[in-house]
Amino acid sequence: MDKRLAALIGLSVLVVLAGCNGATGPQSPSSTTTEPGQNETDQPEVVYNGVQLPDGTTATHINETQVLTAQQSLLASQDYRVGINLTHAAARGVANTTTIIASNRSHQQLYLQSNLPGRTLEEYYTANRSLSRTEIGNETSVRESEVDSFEGIHKRKARPGDLLTTLLTTAEFTAVDTTAIDGHDAIVYNITDVSGSNSSRFPPVIERFNGSMTIDDRGLIRDISLTTLGVRNGTVEAMFQEYQTLKYGDVRVQQPGWVQNQSQGT
Repeated sequence: MDKRLAALIGLSVLVVLAGCNGATGPQSPSSTTTEPGQNETDQPEVVYNGVQLPDGTTATHINETQVLTAQQSLLASQDYRVGINLTHAAARGVANTTTIIASNRSHQQLYLQSNLPGRTLEEYYTANRSLSRTEIGNETSVRESEVDSFEGIHKRKARPGDLLTTLLTTAEFTAVDTTAIDGHDAIVYNITDVSGSNSSRFPPVIERFNGSMTIDDRGLIRDISLTTLGVRNGTVEAMFQEYQTLKYGDVRVQQPGWVQNQSQGT
């Protein structure tokens, strides 16, 4: 994270020194997608470098609705651990938010930890109860409630969320490589365009951007990240946003110590 923060701040300084003039996004890399001939139908290529593309994707386009639906469905059907990160650098300083969600279906345990500027949130779910712990400065509060359906919690936390949805809906993608992850073929995409007008999460004027996505042949997004540099109301803003499927299947969830202390105190 320190390297990413340094890169964000360094990039911000470069744009300030350059006066934020004349910067553009990277050019779209060449694609190996086969173009249809005169007697062929205009159908998109579904194989890239010998790897089957998942539903909702071509070598040069992502159908965000299909991809988001597939991501939620895949996570909801298995154990999962996902990580979310947002770093925002502007004139007022640098703010960072990280969230880790780990869920095990068979043992019916889910643990979420979110570190936000000035506070920490933790949530722990079992088959029949949930506990949440909020720490702000020196003050800590814990709340406990019943859980009607752990499966419902497991599926709800598997939803793509605002960050992943924003990354997919504000960018354009071009396949550039293939790789293998956990025994599955995967496609590596470069982010080739970003529109700041599609989300308030981005500054309205985008000066520079750099990002990528790796998605396997099932449609599981393993990693998507985007660094943007832009201007909002005359102020330079740099943002790093990342969503990761850290583990898919066979996830272990440990009960945090504060949960046991809470149980002993009741």
